[in-house]
Amino acid sequence: MHWKEMEEKNEYAKLIEEIKQKYAMESSALQEFNQQEKEKLLIKVEQDKLEKLEKQKEQMDLLEIERQEMKDMMESIEKKFESEKVVFMEKTNQLITKLNEERATQALTIEREKSARKKCDRLEEEIKHLQMSKRVTETIVQHEKNPKSNTQATETSKLTDTSNTVQIPEQNKQPNISGPSPQRLPCYDGKTEWKPYYMQFIHFSNRYRWDSKQRLDRLVECLRDKALTFYSTRPPSV
Repeated sequence: MHWKEMEEKNEYAKLIEEIKQKYAMESSALQEFNQQEKEKLLIKVEQDKLEKLEKQKEQMDLLEIERQEMKDMMESIEKKFESEKVVFMEKTNQLITKLNEERATQALTIEREKSARKKCDRLEEEIKHLQMSKRVTETIVQHEKNPKSNTQATETSKLTDTSNTVQIPEQNKQPNISGPSPQRLPCYDGKTEWKPYYMQFIHFSNRYRWDSKQRLDRLVECLRDKALTFYSTRPPSV
């Protein structure tokens, strides 16, 4: 009986030991499982992080590509702008140069036209001066060659050395003129100003209605030997 109890106790102890071993094995397996799950979870977390990082990297790469494309586009635009700017500035400078040349040409043309007009005016004055000098010279020569015939042609127009005056011909007088009628025009002595004397001569010539030939003849008589000298040296404005 005692032996049987001891055997039962041994069996019971053996069972308990098996249970403990089984529990220990299960606990170990559970721990191992938990560790594996934990590791799996960590791996998954790491994978998620890695995926996120990869996505972020992809996004960064895309942003970098876009930034580079934008940079390239800006550089291309800048180069194009600089190229067009150079062309525009060259055209602008050419246009400015052309306008300046045209202005200079216009100014030169205007200056030449002014100079040409002045030359033409001066030539006209010289021609008139030469023509008048020629007429005065011819009249003086004619008076010197034919003093008697000239005296008869002018009838009562006489050179009076004693009175230093020129008598006005009677047939050229204007009849019935009211007021004083001067009959004699003093000869020009060259000591006084010419213009007042000339205006007085014009007044006489208009009063007695002399034609151009008569005016020239009378003027030569009034100027005497000073006629050619005066017309050769007179200013164009007189």
